[in-house]
Amino acid sequence: MRFLKQHFDEIVKLYVNQIGVAIIAMFLYTAAGALGNESGISLFIKVMISVVAISFYFSLLYVWVWEIGAKDKIRIDAGKAEREPSKGIKLGLFANAPNYIVIGAALILFSIYMLGGSDGFKSAFAILNMIFRIFVSMYLGAMQGIFSALSQNEDLYYLCQTAGFLVCALIAAIVTHVSYTMGLNDKRLFKKFKK
Repeated sequence: MRFLKQHFDEIVKLYVNQIGVAIIAMFLYTAAGALGNESGISLFIKVMISVVAISFYFSLLYVWVWEIGAKDKIRIDAGKAEREPSKGIKLGLFANAPNYIVIGAALILFSIYMLGGSDGFKSAFAILNMIFRIFVSMYLGAMQGIFSALSQNEDLYYLCQTAGFLVCALIAAIVTHVSYTMGLNDKRLFKKFKK
């Protein structure tokens, strides 16, 4: 809890960045939907939008969290702070906590429904499904493309997509950790351009 209190602003900013990219992706999906209704072309466009949105989101995470790591390095080198190698993964996990809670609950509810639970579990899943698809919409096209072979079995299709969204949230936490570690060690993915 102490970590959450100390780094609350950074965690909130990471989550707000996710919401911003999700909104942009949602607008792009809406625009693509207006272009055509052919399923093959529409799915391809959704996958491309998703790839671009995910790349943008992970790049944004990299740049922003690398900066946090670089600032911490300066404080550590000056003796004003102690090195905390797990800070990056903690930031990523806390920033994605709402995703884990909502998507995890949806996955549990839908699993119970598929194992013979009542239709109430499916209705509750549908509500959570609508909510988390808005907040992680940058992954939507990728999940539809990856699991398109399962689209004949609707229940299995939605179960696998929900699990995929959970994995994507974990990947975002890993990207956050790697970015922080690179900033802390003053390593860059791309070298600075010389003037």
